[in-house]
Amino acid sequence: MGTNSALRGASMAATAPANTVPQFLLYHVGGFPPGVNEMMVRLFRQHMPNHAHIWTSLGVAALGDPTMRVEIRVTAIVP
Repeated sequence: MGTNSALRGASMAATAPANTVPQFLLYHVGGFPPGVNEMMVRLFRQHMPNHAHIWTSLGVAALGDPTMRVEIRVTAIVP
């Protein structure tokens, strides 16, 4: 699954509209290649225009599945 698909799926989790998502937490292994932060900002703006949220990115030694490079945790507040 590509980053674009992951963001689209994450923003629709629990049928929550994107404007109900106040926080994204990304865990990543091995750091990000150059340009990834800019790409993430572009995708956030594309899929969630007019919505500001908290985006935290943490480097970790490993994830639960050794083949995974990035895990995205999304918090949504559904009224």
